[in-house]
Amino acid sequence: MGLALDELIKTAREAVAPSIPSADGLPRPGGVDPLGLRQLNFELMDATLPGVNNVVRLIRPYVVVAWAARRAGQLSDEAKVPATPPMIRDFIDRIEVLYAWSQFALADGGSIDGLPGRRVLTTNHLTRKTYRFGGETWEAFRKTRTGSTAFTAAITYGPSIKALDWAGPSRPPAWGPSPRVQAALDAFEASIASVLDHPAFSRFGTVTVARADVEAWGPLWSLDDPTAAEQEAFAQTLAGDGAKASRRRTMELVRSLIEAEPDQSLSELRAAMSELDGDDPARKDWRRLQVRQAFRLALEAWFWWCLCQLEAGPLPTSELVARFRSKCDDWAAADRPGGWLKAPRIRCPVELQESLSVALKSNVDRVPVEVARTLAFCFMEADTEGDAAPERADRLPLRRARLEARGWSAATPRDFLAHMLHTWLFAQHAYWSAGRGMAEVRARRSAILRLRVALDEGGWRLTRVGSRNARPYATEDRLETVCQLASQCGLFD
Repeated sequence: MGLALDELIKTAREAVAPSIPSADGLPRPGGVDPLGLRQLNFELMDATLPGVNNVVRLIRPYVVVAWAARRAGQLSDEAKVPATPPMIRDFIDRIEVLYAWSQFALADGGSIDGLPGRRVLTTNHLTRKTYRFGGETWEAFRKTRTGSTAFTAAITYGPSIKALDWAGPSRPPAWGPSPRVQAALDAFEASIASVLDHPAFSRFGTVTVARADVEAWGPLWSLDDPTAAEQEAFAQTLAGDGAKASRRRTMELVRSLIEAEPDQSLSELRAAMSELDGDDPARKDWRRLQVRQAFRLALEAWFWWCLCQLEAGPLPTSELVARFRSKCDDWAAADRPGGWLKAPRIRCPVELQESLSVALKSNVDRVPVEVARTLAFCFMEADTEGDAAPERADRLPLRRARLEARGWSAATPRDFLAHMLHTWLFAQHAYWSAGRGMAEVRARRSAILRLRVALDEGGWRLTRVGSRNARPYATEDRLETVCQLASQCGLFD
C-alpha cells in the first residue's frame, strides 16, 4: 500500500536524518490507459450494446441469481420471523457457490470457462468432502468473492443482471427477481424440484453440504442446457421489445448480417457492421465506435513506440519525429503541408485496428506506418460526427483532433507530428498520470506510479526501468459477448 500524502508529510516532519523508505511505502509501477482515452470507448459501447460487458457469455448465471433471490423471498415470507436482508444475501451467495461448484465438478473446458470462480473454488471447495456454509471461514470466503468472482460482482455478471432486468437490489443489500422473468424461473425450478427439500435450498443460516450431493445436482441445472422458457425470456431481455432501443437495433443488425452470411468470422462481422450507411443508426453508431477504437489504438501504439525508442537513453522531440518519419511512406514522410487531410485509401476502421495489432505484435518497425494512415483516416472520418453527443475535451474527442489537424494544415508534416507528440501523447499522458495519482492519494488507495516519461535536459527520458509496459491492444467491443448470448438463447447460431 502506497503512503498517503498526510503520512508522507508526517514522516518528513518527524525525520531527524535522511533515510531510505521501506518498499511497502513506495508507489508501485503500473497503470493502464496511459492517455486517458479509453473511457470514451466504453461510453460508445454503451451507446450500441448497453447492459452487457466483455465477461457475460452465459444465460444460466442470470437465471441462478434471479431464482435464488425469488427463493429467498419465498422462504422469508413462509418463516414466522421474516429474514433480514443480510440473511437473504447470504442465501443468494450460497446458491451461487453451489451452482458454480456443481458445474466445475461436472465438466472441463467448453462453456464452463465462461463461469467465474474456477480458481478460488478449486482452492476452497472442489477437493472437500463437505463444506459448511456458515461461520468465519464462509464469511471470509464470501467477502473475497463480493468484488471479484461472485455472479453479482461489478466486474462479472452483476451490472448486466440488473441492466437486463433479471434481478436487482430491491431489498438492499439483498436482491429481488424481476416480474418479467417469472416463467423462466418456474421452468428452472422445475428442473431441480427433486432436491428443493435439501437444507441448502430450503433454509437460511448455517448449512453443511456434501460434495457427493453437489456433484449429483450438476446435471439437473447444467450450464449448457437452459430450458426453452429461459431462452425465450433471455431473448426478450437481450433483444426483444423490452430491451433498450440501442441494443435492440444493434442486435437486429447483427442478426441480419449473420443470416445473410452464416459462415463469416467475428472479424468479418465486425467489419460488415461498420460499413458506411447514413440511413442506418445502428451502423452509424457502430462505425463511430470502431473509428474511435482505431484512433485510441493508434495514439497508444505511437506512445508505446516512443517509449521503445527511449529505452537506450533520452531523445529530443526532433529525433523522435525523424525516426517516426523514416519508417513511413505516406504523408508523414513527405514535406507537403496538410498531407494528413487527404482521404486515405482504406475506409474500414476494423481493418486499420487489425493492421495496427499485427504490427504491435510482430513488426515494431511497421507501427509508424500504421499509426500515420490510421490517423489520416480518423481525421477524415471526424467530419461525419456533426450530430454526435459532446465529449470531454480532455479525452481528446475526434472532433477536437480534426479541428487541430485543420488548424495545422499550412504546417509541414514534421511540425504537425511534433505538435501531436507534445500535446496528444506526452502532455496527455502527464495530465492523466498526475490526475489519477492525486486522486488515489486523496482517496488513500494504493499509489501507482503511472508517469512513464518526463522531459529532461537531454530530451524525453523514461521515468523508470520497464516504463514501456505491455503493448497496447484493441478494447473488446462486446460483439463476441452478445453473439454468444444470442446463440445460447436461440436468436441465431
